[in-house]
Amino acid sequence: THSGAIFRTHFSADSLHVMTASFDETAIITGQKTDGSWETKATIWHAGSVASAIFSTDGRQMMTAGIDNVAEIYGHEDDGSWKVKATIYHEWINSSASFSADGHQLLSAIFRTLKIYGRETDGSWEAKYTVYHHSRILSANFSADGSHLVVARLDRTVTIYGQERDGSWKVKTTITHNDFVVSATFSDDGRHLLTASHDKTAKIYALHDGLWEEMTIITHKHRVRSALFSPDDRLVVTTSEDKTVKIHKRQTNGSWETNYTFCHNAPVRSARFSADGHHILTTSDDNTAKIYSLQVDRSWEEAGSITHNGRVLSANFSPDSCLVVTAGEDKTAKIYGLRPDGSWIKKAIIYHGPV
Repeated sequence: THSGAIFRTHFSADSLHVMTASFDETAIITGQKTDGSWETKATIWHAGSVASAIFSTDGRQMMTAGIDNVAEIYGHEDDGSWKVKATIYHEWINSSASFSADGHQLLSAIFRTLKIYGRETDGSWEAKYTVYHHSRILSANFSADGSHLVVARLDRTVTIYGQERDGSWKVKTTITHNDFVVSATFSDDGRHLLTASHDKTAKIYALHDGLWEEMTIITHKHRVRSALFSPDDRLVVTTSEDKTVKIHKRQTNGSWETNYTFCHNAPVRSARFSADGHHILTTSDDNTAKIYSLQVDRSWEEAGSITHNGRVLSANFSPDSCLVVTAGEDKTAKIYGLRPDGSWIKKAIIYHGPV
């Protein structure tokens, strides 16, 4: 419980900790005990609302950033406690932050400044590199191997940086859109980049011999709301305000083709793959979440539909890909489970009180 609205929650990778960030100027880390119950492990205070909070991939590090222009990195100790490892002061509110996959680097984007921090052998953090941009930074992320990073800016551009042997970072390519950039993400293998924009397009770039080349431009009839790679990097799913979900497949020559188009009755908010890559879960303003499943013949078909009395705001798969949870404006969360025959059945409804 917080005394103010909770706007973000995040599980650690091992699911043994959960973080909640609130407008009550605190972030709380809660840990699961051996008997299955949960207890507060740490409360992190800021002199203002907590703007962002994230775990590292290994769950051993956590960063919080407040509107007080202070970011703090906490480390998980062997005795189970969480202790401050670094305090970072900025002139602007932290707008984006992410850890590298190995947890040894941290990207921190504040207004037009991108800073890269490295973790020292004693667990402390030091600023390693700073890049100044002429436009506000919207998001910044590392590739899986930490050798590249991508920065999306308010000026409708996306820049890919590569790390040089001396540790510095050099611009490798700049991608331009004609409208607001919704997202820019690397594939898990780090060899492809996917951008999505309100200019009705998503763009796929591939790394060839050290150079990033444009491979495909995916078009919709209206603004693209989301674009994601599948876990094996062979598929891309895009959603749009044109009420469609499109599945695109990588061909042997490196190009991408649209194989399937599914429709909702209103703009589609998001789509995500299950961890095994066999299912896609979408959310829409038509009050439904839909599940599309991969068939034996490698085709995709609608396998389930979950209805709320209001827009579906979020939806996620469980790590084993056998459960789905949706959250709606009707103040309910619904859990559905996968049957042996491939259909989905309702398991539970969780009710919340008035907003």
